[in-house]
Amino acid sequence: MTRLFLRAVKMARHQLQNIKGAFTASLGVIIIGGVTLSLSPQTLASSSPTITLIIDDIGYNLRNGLRAVNLPGAVSYAILPHTPYSQRLAKTAHQQGKTVMLHAPMTNVHQRSPGPGTLSPSMDRETFDQELKKALADIPFVQGVNNHMGSELTQDSIRMQWLMEEVSKRRLFFIDSRTTAKSVAAKTARSNGIPSMSRDVFLDHIRTPEAVSEAFDTLIRQAKRNGHAVGIGHPHSVTLDMLEARLPELRAQGIRLISVPDQLLAMGQVYQDIQPAFVAPQTTPPARSPAFWRSEIQQLTRYKEADVTHPKIIRKDVIIRKETLDRHQINRNEKEAVQRQQLLPEIPEGTEFPKLKVQQPSNDQAERDMSLQPVHQPGWLTPKENQSWTTPVNNTPLAK
Repeated sequence: MTRLFLRAVKMARHQLQNIKGAFTASLGVIIIGGVTLSLSPQTLASSSPTITLIIDDIGYNLRNGLRAVNLPGAVSYAILPHTPYSQRLAKTAHQQGKTVMLHAPMTNVHQRSPGPGTLSPSMDRETFDQELKKALADIPFVQGVNNHMGSELTQDSIRMQWLMEEVSKRRLFFIDSRTTAKSVAAKTARSNGIPSMSRDVFLDHIRTPEAVSEAFDTLIRQAKRNGHAVGIGHPHSVTLDMLEARLPELRAQGIRLISVPDQLLAMGQVYQDIQPAFVAPQTTPPARSPAFWRSEIQQLTRYKEADVTHPKIIRKDVIIRKETLDRHQINRNEKEAVQRQQLLPEIPEGTEFPKLKVQQPSNDQAERDMSLQPVHQPGWLTPKENQSWTTPVNNTPLAK
């Protein structure tokens, strides 16, 4: 009985320690064997709520489009094809490291015009593919696709399959704007293995400062409740005013603003066969100690510069070859010399020129001048200390 009692007490104590460890870990502290370890901010950041923000309908208004592109943080931009400023704003967003998406126009149940490049259920496969490819070609640096309007077309499972086949072929991601609860776009994307998400909150469905701010509060609450939320806004002045004021406040509230590709990677949504196009591979060159370079240079100093056959000289990770003169520069210098000669007056034959007297320096002066000359090492002896192997991409919105 005594042994059973002691064993039960030991098990209860072990369970209490586990509960205590889980509770302290949630506060950023882990207790192991009586030793307290604090978690780093990077570790805690991985569990903090995140928001992904997309600005739709970019391309018609340059002023508001530039305001949107200059929003702080990792905001993503869905750009309408064949619009006056689509390419300019896409390039500007890409230069600032922002995510660029195609805002693909699709038919809606309200029979309102989505604009040029509209995809509709009446199209056959060939016409559908042609319009989609033209729209993708019009947006430079495109990384993903979402639907503009589309409350009718996103219910068409056949044409959504056509769309996802092209998206998958180009290794893009897809975001379902969910302009209708009957949309099958996100389901079709997942069935094709495409990294995808769906919209949670429209920020400016009602365009008043109070309504837009309340929608942003809803986005934050959903992020805190679910861990992540996707918000979609438009380049209206009331929306941009609110975002310019409130986006910098997210960090103080414990919210991280991350791009669409980063959130998809955090969710483990990637193409299984190859690395996604929006992931930049990173490589780290091997570290070399100063003693290694001193040893290499001491060995190389025994050989002449012309001795390029020596194995130490032809190793690319040890030395830099001496750069040869650029042939184009030589040709240009020769051309300038000929032009200068053509500008000189012709000198009659037999003309005698006075000889110039050159004063030879004394031996003491020559030795003194030589001692003042700096000692230069050949360029091919210079080690590559920072070598890298990486390989060197009327403003009235249309109703949903």
